[in-house]
Amino acid sequence: MPRLLCTLTLTLALAACMSYEPVPADRVKTFSGDSDAGSAPEGGAATCASCAVIECAAPWAACQGVAKCVAFFECGARRSCYAAGADVTVCMTPCGVAAGISSADDPAVGPWIGLDLCVTGHCRDACAASP
Repeated sequence: MPRLLCTLTLTLALAACMSYEPVPADRVKTFSGDSDAGSAPEGGAATCASCAVIECAAPWAACQGVAKCVAFFECGARRSCYAAGADVTVCMTPCGVAAGISSADDPAVGPWIGLDLCVTGHCRDACAASP
């Protein structure tokens, strides 16, 4: 229940961040197919993402359908935002900005919430290591 409250708080925090300039999509680095080798995850981020693909296949597929969702999730994995004890609001807000999410109504938010709930339930150990 606390994670759900934090997730809802994050969506409200993102809604308040509407006065920034979104980062152009070509500047957002993810590890799901970018040609830039520097964007590949290391350590805990790779383990977390691998767990998400396997243990959370349906939410992962839904997130894959929205590019901003993937960038948002992967940024959280790199920052260890899915680890036990992480403050999801503080940790994920810069990821929302980097992914270009400007409101809680953004199409990426719904699929990310589903993936976040699954990952924090099934991949907490895999996501606990620092990137």
